[in-house]
Amino acid sequence: MARLENIKAIFQKAENQIKHIESQYNDSLNEKTINPELKIEIKNFFENLRSILDYLAHEIKESKYVNNAGSPRFYFPILDNLTNFESNMKNWFPQLKINNNDLYEYLKSLQPFNGSDNIWIKNFNTVNNDNKHDNLIEQTREEQERIHVSNNQGGEVSWSPSMVRFGSGVKIFGAQINTSTQMPVSNSSTVVKRILWIDFQFSGVNTSALALMKKSLKEIHIISEQVYKKL
Repeated sequence: MARLENIKAIFQKAENQIKHIESQYNDSLNEKTINPELKIEIKNFFENLRSILDYLAHEIKESKYVNNAGSPRFYFPILDNLTNFESNMKNWFPQLKINNNDLYEYLKSLQPFNGSDNIWIKNFNTVNNDNKHDNLIEQTREEQERIHVSNNQGGEVSWSPSMVRFGSGVKIFGAQINTSTQMPVSNSSTVVKRILWIDFQFSGVNTSALALMKKSLKEIHIISEQVYKKL
């Protein structure tokens, strides 16, 4: 029960952190630079979520299904292929597959080797591991321009102008493309917008830093609930 209460407290802390981080994050986007204090807050946010997974690993280790068997060094499994997963699970949590296959299969389902839906946990792990070095992992500012066209019937389409080149006579929802500007010309039934999307990304992690934080908080909430449900 003590760990569960600690986990609840950490989640509450993380919920408060993300609100403050998002405000500072947006300020940094406007200023086109990241405040060093914001980097530290983001580092602490990820470390707090990582500690929840560590708590869960201890709950599994001490459960009646494992009974503290196996290696004294163990982690919440985040592994890059099935072979590594099976090997480490056998070493860290022996007999879990036999004694609680439901939990074992659930942990396996979370692994990044299962597909794109689980890439977030690989990115989460990468950021945490890199943040353990002397310097915080760098966040780079990324700007992406997109053209968005919608009509009054609910249709919409968007594209990156750097990836598309239109010839003469092309229309989008009836809006004629100006070949000089490569932009559709708005009319009474069509709205054309040029959108400059700005965000920060962690170096080597091809995703929005803020989106990864929000995704990690949401998913680790679910993981915690499911692990306790299956123990």
